[in-house]
Amino acid sequence: MRPSSPSDAAHADLCPRASSRYDRPRRTLIENGNPATASGPLKRDPKLSGLEQGRDAFERRAWADAYEHLAKADADAPLAGDDLDRFAAAAYLIGKDEIADELWIRAHTARLQVHDVPRAARCMF
Repeated sequence: MRPSSPSDAAHADLCPRASSRYDRPRRTLIENGNPATASGPLKRDPKLSGLEQGRDAFERRAWADAYEHLAKADADAPLAGDDLDRFAAAAYLIGKDEIADELWIRAHTARLQVHDVPRAARCMF
């Protein structure tokens, strides 16, 4: 908790919520409706394939789960297109920069093979 100052009282009159901002307990992200970064394991749907779970985790912005599922799916059959882009982005977002670089190169090459030059160029930035 931060110490109060005389200006805090004046600011509280103008913005009543601001004074209590530091005093209220932090809500968990699951309470805020964002299960992607909530503490504890996420519930996984056993009916979904690893690739579908990876896509779902990516959409929820659960980057570590997306990376895990997409890595398993890539090991089963090489990913291509948007799934490879998701895999590279998830790797980058969890700090696996070297792996992300390799995946972006793969995505770039895959896009060039199907003559998708604009998206191939985007993979290199």
